[in-house]
Amino acid sequence: MRFVAEFVGQSNLFFGTLKQAGDDLVEIQTEEGLEIKVMMIAARPKPEPAKKITLYIRPEAIALIPIGENHQAVNRLTGKVAASAYEGSSVEYEVELQGSRSVRAHVLHPKGRPLFARGDEVAVVFDPKDVGWVAEEG
Repeated sequence: MRFVAEFVGQSNLFFGTLKQAGDDLVEIQTEEGLEIKVMMIAARPKPEPAKKITLYIRPEAIALIPIGENHQAVNRLTGKVAASAYEGSSVEYEVELQGSRSVRAHVLHPKGRPLFARGDEVAVVFDPKDVGWVAEEG
């Protein structure tokens, strides 16, 4: 499992177990107490409740929005910007979440949208179809 998780490169990794399974979505409870919904692919079986699961989310699949902004995202976590690096057409952010946990986000900088500064509270949003997972074997 670790090999596969490391193989996906710069992904944000979360470790957890199955909390709830629906028809199209499963909800994973991470070690930090975060709840992340994952879109299930029809050809793939759902994770088993007792198995440990590694989730991976690519930094470019994450969007940051102001805390008060309404957004239709299924997955919405909150945190504070710990660091940012402006790279012309995009910005690399590190956001501290609860549980001494951080994520990296690679955000395209659309015109007219604010840049976030260190210490700003933000919502970290991403789609369940952008969350990959690997179940522990054995």
